[in-house]
Amino acid sequence: MKLTLSCFSLAAAASLTAPVLQAQEAGGALTIKPEWQAGKRYVQTVTTEAATTMDFGGAKAEQKMHMVMGLSNTVKAGTPEKLVLKYESVHMDLDGLGQKVSFDSAKPETASDAMGLGKGIKDAMAGEYTFILNADDTVKEMEAGATGAKGAKTAEMFFGKDALLQMSKAAQLGALPKGPVKPGDSWPFKIEQDLSGMGKVSIEGKYTFKSTSEHGGVRCAELVMDAKSDLSLNSDAAAKNPQLAMLAALGLKSEGGTVTGTTWYDTKLNFCRESEMILDLKLSMNNPDGSGKKTEMPVKQKTVQKLEKVEDAK
Repeated sequence: MKLTLSCFSLAAAASLTAPVLQAQEAGGALTIKPEWQAGKRYVQTVTTEAATTMDFGGAKAEQKMHMVMGLSNTVKAGTPEKLVLKYESVHMDLDGLGQKVSFDSAKPETASDAMGLGKGIKDAMAGEYTFILNADDTVKEMEAGATGAKGAKTAEMFFGKDALLQMSKAAQLGALPKGPVKPGDSWPFKIEQDLSGMGKVSIEGKYTFKSTSEHGGVRCAELVMDAKSDLSLNSDAAAKNPQLAMLAALGLKSEGGTVTGTTWYDTKLNFCRESEMILDLKLSMNNPDGSGKKTEMPVKQKTVQKLEKVEDAK
C-alpha cells in the first residue's frame, strides 16, 4: 500500500513548484529561462487521478485515488530570493484493497481516515515551506528549520521535507534547454525521486518544442514530454519495514513504464498555464498463493496542473 501511494505521489508533488519560464520569440525560436517574479503570489491547482489493478489468479483487486491540491507560491525579494509554498486546500479520496480514505480540508469533520492520513495533511497545511533560490531561480535548498508533515508516515510521502525538496528540484533541474529552441527541437531530462527511503523512481526522456499556438485563449509554447520510467526497492529499508519486506520477498519489481504529457507555457506571462502528465508503470511480483505464477500490477496516473491566478503578494 505505501509503495503504491508513493508512486502516486510522484507526479503530483513534482508539480508543486513548476518553474516560471521567460520565453522570448525571435525568428520562431524561444529562449526558455526560469524566472520567479519577486513580490508575486502564484496560485495553482494540481489534480491527480490514479489507479492500480492486482490480479491474483483471476481475482482482481483495484485501488483508485483522486486528489486535488490547491497551493500557492509566494516569491520574496532579498539576497537570496526565497519561494514560500503553502497548501491552501487538499481533497483526497482513496478506495481499494480494503481501505478507504476521504479527506477534505474544507470539511475536516467529515473525514474517513482508515490510514491516519488526515492528521498529517492538517499538519502540512498548518505551516509554510520556504525554499532558497539560486541566482538562476532554480531551487537550491529548503530553508534551515523548515519541517515537513508530522504524523502519519504516508503523509510524509506527499508533504515531508525530503519529498518537497527533492521534488521541487526535480521540477526544474534537467528539464530546460541549454539555448534557444525552435519547433521540432528536443532536449533531454532525467529525474530521480526517493520514495521516503523505500525505493527510487527514475524518469528519463526528452521534451520536444512542438509549436506556439493558442491554448485556452492564450498564446503558449507547447512542449511535449516522452520518457521511460522505472522503480527500484531499497533493500535496507525492506529489512526494517515488514510491509515492504513482504513485497520484496514476493519479488516485486518494475517491468518498466512510460511517461507522456504536454505542457503549455504562456509566452507573455512567462509561466506554466497548464501541464498534463500521464504515467503508465507496470509492476509484477510472485502470487502470494505459492503457485509460482506472476501477478501483474499496472499503475496508471494522470496529473493536471493549472495556474489559476497571479497576484501581488500581501
